[in-house]
Amino acid sequence: MDFISIYKTLAGIANDVAVPHAFSDKPKDLEIWRSSEAAKTLYERLHNASDTRPRWVEVHSAIGRPLFNEDVASEGMEILMHIAGWYGRETKERLDHIMFCVKAGLDPDIEPPITDPRSGMFKYFPRENEIGFDRSELAKFLNVGDVHSASSLIAAQDEASEILACERAIPDDIAWAWTTLIDIQNGESLQHNERRYRKIADTLDWIKALNLQTSTEDGLPSKSRSRDPVVPGEDIRGRFMVRLAAVRNAALAEHLPWPVTGSATANALPMPPTDRPPVSQPPAGRETTTHKIKARASALDAEIQEAKKRALDNADPKNVFSELVKMAEEKVGCLLGLDGKDIKYQSGDDVKFFKMRSLRERMKRAATY
Repeated sequence: MDFISIYKTLAGIANDVAVPHAFSDKPKDLEIWRSSEAAKTLYERLHNASDTRPRWVEVHSAIGRPLFNEDVASEGMEILMHIAGWYGRETKERLDHIMFCVKAGLDPDIEPPITDPRSGMFKYFPRENEIGFDRSELAKFLNVGDVHSASSLIAAQDEASEILACERAIPDDIAWAWTTLIDIQNGESLQHNERRYRKIADTLDWIKALNLQTSTEDGLPSKSRSRDPVVPGEDIRGRFMVRLAAVRNAALAEHLPWPVTGSATANALPMPPTDRPPVSQPPAGRETTTHKIKARASALDAEIQEAKKRALDNADPKNVFSELVKMAEEKVGCLLGLDGKDIKYQSGDDVKFFKMRSLRERMKRAATY
């Protein structure tokens, strides 16, 4: 089964929601409004559907596999109803805050607002990611069959976001993911045509012109693998990856749009220095840190190993992450708890956040050694 959660379903539908002009300069409000509208649309379709609606699916807590389960239908609809009211609750909280400050003689821009932590999107976390549908049934239900469909957009967005959330990736994949997410966020077509191919090709040429240092997925310099024989089925391009941080920083330095992925990795990348030379004249040694992954990963090694011991299937990232969530709630080791759908942990003097996507990448890398 190709499982798709409620959260990812709404993310795909939200991309097709027309953007009112009033939100043009309010990206945070736009995200909330789009999610609410997407939830309203899906709730309405499911509520008014007959036998054509997709069956409900739940990731089983014991085996970690998606199973058809109509018993979670009411819970799923309750989640949709909550998300549908997200923008309304947000607006009411702001208005209440302004009225309170006016009556108290306070400045609402300075006085911190009082908010209900359960009024946001993820009141029922992690159920938004555990309940959903079979992707093919959902696509059929939404009456979509081309690349503009919610299902196709979700798949493209998921894949592109996964690529840009990695520490390193192949330049070809970065160019595709970067172009795809910008197109989706701008409401442009993903049709396979010359214009889209040209955009991807131009983006790839720009990345290659940066002359970034290349390495393998685990950070070893490409030169160290130059004499290794090519293994049958190996994609040789995997020996010539570049760091996403370097590409993103160069893009921002050139004032190029960088897609919003919502990943902790992307949002934590350092901003480029203001005195950086133009990318048309790449300086030598543009990339200097090649072992950043392993240095950062060590903070959670013990906790991940413990989660694997507790998991029923220690090779399944979903199973292991589920155990990490339980451990975070118990504040085991360096784990500090949950922040939305992320795991909060202590790394030296810093508080950092760990996602399911990060665990999947780490386990994938570990499996190659």
